[in-house]
Formats: sequence, C-alpha cells, structure tokens
Amino acid sequence: MEVSMENKRKDAGSIPTTPSKIPVGKKSKTDNKEAQVSNLTILEAIQSMEKNFDKQLTQLKEQAKQSSCMIASLTKAVQFHAEEVKVCKKKINDLESQSELLEKENRELKERVREQERYKMRWCLKLKGIKEKNEENIRTDIIIHLFAKIAPDIDMRQLEDAVDIVHRIGRKEDNKNRHVVILFARRLVREEIWRRSKDSRYARREASASPRCYHWRTERRGRICGRRLSKLAAKENVLTIVVRTDT
Repeated sequence: MEVSMENKRKDAGSIPTTPSKIPVGKKSKTDNKEAQVSNLTILEAIQSMEKNFDKQLTQLKEQAKQSSCMIASLTKAVQFHAEEVKVCKKKINDLESQSELLEKENRELKERVREQERYKMRWCLKLKGIKEKNEENIRTDIIIHLFAKIAPDIDMRQLEDAVDIVHRIGRKEDNKNRHVVILFARRLVREEIWRRSKDSRYARREASASPRCYHWRTERRGRICGRRLSKLAAKENVLTIVVRTDT
C-alpha cells in the first residue's frame, strides 16, 4: 500500500501544472486623467491644423484667382501687341515698296538732270587768263569786246544779244585770276567764236579741247548766279579758250 501511494505521488509530480492567470492591477485615477488630457491635446492640435489648412487653402484660392486674372490680362496684351506687330510689318513693307519706287524715280531724275546739264554745257564757253579787277563789268567791258576782236565781222549788237550770262568761278584770291564761264543765248554765235579762236591772235583753244572731243574740267569751288558750279562748269564738259596776254 505504501508503495502504491508513493507511485501515485511520483506520477502526480510528473503531470504539468495548469498556469494560473496573472492578476490584473487596478488602474488608478491619475492614469485616467492623463489619458483624458492627452486626448484633448491631440484633438486641439487636429483642430488647429484644420484651421491652418483652411486658411492656407483660402490663400491659395485667392492667389490662384489673382494669377488667373494676370494670365488673362497678359494674354490680351500679347494679342494686342501681336496685332500691332502685324500692322507695323505691313507698314514697313509698304514703306520699302515706296522707298524702292522713290529710289528709282530719283535715279531717273538725276539722269535727266545730267542730260540737261550736258545739253546746257553745249551753250557755254570757259575763258582763262582774263585779268581780274575790282568792281568790273566783265560782260560788257571785257567779254563783248574780246569777242568783237576774235570775230570782227559779227555785229556788236548781235554779240550783246548772244551773250546771256557771264560769271567768274571759284573763290576770290589775291594775285590769282579766276576763270570765266559764259552762257550763250545763241548757240551758233558760240560755235562761231569757238571756231574763230583757233587762229585768233587774241585767244587760243586749250590744248586738250577740240570740237569733237570735249574735255571734262572740274572747278571744285565755283559759283554762277550765286550758286555752286557743281552741276555746270564744275562737272560738265566746257570748251575752254585761253586769252592771250601778250596782245
């Protein structure tokens, strides 16, 4: 009996024991108060964040509205300037066309003026070697009398009618005789004076001049009728006679 009891005790000691529940401790009042405070803090933080978000959202909406207005005004300005550029381009094209037309007309007018000047030079003679005096009446006292000596058979009255304008050309300088340009009203008298000057004892033709080949003379400074000789004796062909000073 004692052996069986001991065996039972050994068998009972080998069986695992059932774990018992851990006793739950009771929450104190202070823990409950801390939990309530933390929940209120979180709620207030959430509400504050919500207010900030709404405020920022309102500002973003306002900025977006202003940006939309600015974009619309910029779009109108760009369209306006684009139209202005088109108008300016059209005006530029019109002005270029007008400029080309004016350039063409200018070239044609210049050529016509040159032709008229070349034609007018056929009515002129240039004289060199005539002594210059103060307050001289070069047309009546000098040129008419000189032509009367070169062509004595031409009537004096006819010479006076044939010689239209007489002027010295260039700037007046001491001890220097300026050349004389004569514009004839009658070309036949001019041709006759030129022809007679070849064998005259009072004048001679310039070596480089001939009836068929005109010599182009340039007078850089000259005035005729109070104007520059840039388009008459200065640039055009003028037959030149040199007055002899030894007769």
